[in-house]
Amino acid sequence: MAKGQFDVCVIDYFPQNFINEHRESCILKEKADFDIKQISTIPQGHGIAILQLMKIVNPQIKWGIIPITPDMNLGQINNQLSYLIENKIVKIINVSFGFYKVEKTQLARLSNLCRKAKEEKISIVCAAGDKQQTVYPADLKTVIRVTGVDKIKSEKDMEVNGRNVYVKNVSFRVRWTENRRIWVHGSSFYAGIVSALLSSGSNDGDKIENLEKFCFGAFRQQIEFREGKLEPFDEGV
Repeated sequence: MAKGQFDVCVIDYFPQNFINEHRESCILKEKADFDIKQISTIPQGHGIAILQLMKIVNPQIKWGIIPITPDMNLGQINNQLSYLIENKIVKIINVSFGFYKVEKTQLARLSNLCRKAKEEKISIVCAAGDKQQTVYPADLKTVIRVTGVDKIKSEKDMEVNGRNVYVKNVSFRVRWTENRRIWVHGSSFYAGIVSALLSSGSNDGDKIENLEKFCFGAFRQQIEFREGKLEPFDEGV
């Protein structure tokens, strides 16, 4: 895998047919690693939805993916992060999921990896989750933590300043699978938006200001968009 080949790597859930169609965008050492178990409970459109939002924010974005499944543990995710960071393949790593319970040894390794990424000017953008609980890697101080809130207190809250970004809760109707579009909201999707903003601006992750100005104005014209939170995964009209 060439150094700096992609702007963003999205570590997320993808259906096997999508993986097969985009093998050139899969960032893993072995081809066999692309064969994802088909489990009915996997939210397999999750990654596709995030990519759609990213491409609206930055149509020129060069994206790569690492497909995962919900049964993967933090140790396996650490291995993926280590590969990305050691080889300097991407500028931004999007992690729209997290772990609420972690083993101390793996948490220490995760912390070291995120610290090294920051030293190498690689931004790790993480969803804070929607449960208001401690979640990793979002709660590490060396990543960009993206949180959905009902009210923005000031424009300062919406700046990508290297640590916390607050996004006003909104819902989008996005592609989930080839023949299905659904309504989504939450920090997972807002993290993807922030990753795309960073990919179109500063490489060091701290100079994109006023999220609403750069992002939501474009969304209103290119995607179905509603203020507030619709019921999760409600297909709507």
